[in-house]
Amino acid sequence: MPEIRYANLQKKSQRGLTPPDVMLRAVRAVKIDHRSLRETSRDFKIPLMTLRRYCQKFSDEEIKAGNAPNTVVGYIANRQVFTSEQETQLSDYVKKAANIYFGLSPKEVRRMAFVFASSLNLRMPQNWKNLSWLELIGFQHS
Repeated sequence: MPEIRYANLQKKSQRGLTPPDVMLRAVRAVKIDHRSLRETSRDFKIPLMTLRRYCQKFSDEEIKAGNAPNTVVGYIANRQVFTSEQETQLSDYVKKAANIYFGLSPKEVRRMAFVFASSLNLRMPQNWKNLSWLELIGFQHS
């Protein structure tokens, strides 16, 4: 069975790449300025059904408020434990610890990740026995 390399996977489509500020401006154009969905989707280069979905998703308070919206735009990782900054901190610490000692075993790295997530009071899976998430972190930050 071939080995799966997560680091080599690249996004092949342009779906889900609309920045949140552009999406918010488009939703405001539809909801506040009363522009049509088709016209707005053409002007902002957002697919019609995507714009329609986000017009329903954004609340009126988010649209009228001047600050950043709470609604997430684009794809999010499923059951992601660490944010990208926390993941970078953890990988830097693992690399530093591996340089100080003679490397770390996968079990020690899992234990470090568990302790790090526990100290931050993050929600984590009950069973972290499989190595797929460990391999993913290693491939992303090598």
